[in-house]
Amino acid sequence: MYVGESSVSQPFGYLVTVVFHSLQKDKNILESQLQDILGNYPAFKEQITHSHRLGEIFKSIPGSGKIMSAKLLALMGDNKSAYNNAAEVQAYSGIAPIIKRSGKKSRTVFRFSCNKDFRDILTLFSYCAMQWCPWARAFYDRKRKEGKRHFQACRLLAFTWLRIIYVLWEREELYDESIHSANVARYYQRNIKST
Repeated sequence: MYVGESSVSQPFGYLVTVVFHSLQKDKNILESQLQDILGNYPAFKEQITHSHRLGEIFKSIPGSGKIMSAKLLALMGDNKSAYNNAAEVQAYSGIAPIIKRSGKKSRTVFRFSCNKDFRDILTLFSYCAMQWCPWARAFYDRKRKEGKRHFQACRLLAFTWLRIIYVLWEREELYDESIHSANVARYYQRNIKST
């Protein structure tokens, strides 16, 4: 016997039908609103980076794109007193590992206590940046040849990128590949001369 079949339950069956149709209408309204929000999501993110004074900095970073640049901007913020140096940002984001030392022994462990969203976004960004940045791709390939797994290599790349992003954010400068390439060349020359 279904609802509304007997004369006793007919008012209840009518009530169920009215509530069901009301919920269906609400569901359709919510679906259309959600579709409007999700359909405009990339445009909304682009509007954020376009209108913010630091937005151009994050858009200048290769591989950041419309959505990733907005996410990086949101994570770094515009409060310059929030971080004293790049190491603080690296620790907060979970990109920097923890080094445990006891006597003559030391070991490196994964940082679990951190902003996991920040770490995930930086790891994804480093992967995206490899597609556009030759030095980032070379760094990733070198780490993979050293025996690192994919996510370890991406986190190491994100560690390097976060130092660059911090300097750009702090100085409010746009990313310039030639400046970074010169810094990398200077670093390797200094290390080759010292060995």
